[in-house]
This record gives sequence, C-alpha cells and structure tokens, in this order.
Amino acid sequence: MIEEQGIVIENLDHAAARVKVTQSSACHSCACAKVCYSFTGKTERVIEAKNLLDAKAGQPVVIGIREKALLSASFWLYMIPLAGIFSGVILIKLLVPSLEEEWVAAAALLGLVLGYGAVHWHSKHLREEDYRPVILRLGELPIHPDYS
Repeated sequence: MIEEQGIVIENLDHAAARVKVTQSSACHSCACAKVCYSFTGKTERVIEAKNLLDAKAGQPVVIGIREKALLSASFWLYMIPLAGIFSGVILIKLLVPSLEEEWVAAAALLGLVLGYGAVHWHSKHLREEDYRPVILRLGELPIHPDYS
C-alpha cells in the first residue's frame, strides 16, 4: 500500500472525502516527482478518497492506494501506447519493406492512436473502486522540519 498524509477539506455525501495532499520530502528522491506535480506547478493536490472512517473536514488523515492498482494504471498508460508505436512500425515494415520514412512515421502515429484507443476502452471497463484511494487511518499533523 502506498500511503500519503493529507487533510480532509470536504466531506462528500457518498462515503467519500476530498483530501488535500502536499508533496512530501520522499517525493524529491522519486524519479517521477517532477511529473507528478509539474502539470499544475503546485505542490498540493486535492484527491477524492473513500471515507469509511467518517473523517471530518480539517482532520489529518493517511490515505493509501494499492501498489497493484498504481502499477496496472502505469502499464496501461505508458506501455500500451508504446507497444502500439512499435507494432505499427514493425507491421508496416514487414508488410511493405520498401516504404519511405514518412509512411513508417505515419504507421507509428497510427499505432500510438490505436494504443491510446485501447487505453480509453480499457478505462471504461474498470471498476473505479479498485483505483480510488482510501482513508486508512486518522493521522497527526506532520511536524515541519524547521520546527522540530
């Protein structure tokens, strides 16, 4: 289970809560740290999580997501489109070896589009509950390093 600390900012009416999660110090050593938070330029995210513990707004919590869910999502988002690119190139080169580079590039692009189409189709057939973070336990506010 991958865990992160956050603060509940809003309770939703369907056993869920919005949790504000701040990029932690462990993120700095992760290879994906720049990608995780780079799209918004902020170091905070608001995540919707299952709230089976009935955490209230303002309470610190620990949320978690299964590693298997994260690995599966990463595989589908990165490897399937990449496999589509390679499949397009290999298939076009096997069928018509004398094609110019522009057609090979077009086949790679078509493979990429088909790969993302497969990802989109797969995402429509997922159980959302398997990929939603869960509030695991009520936490304590972390001590800022400058004040410890």
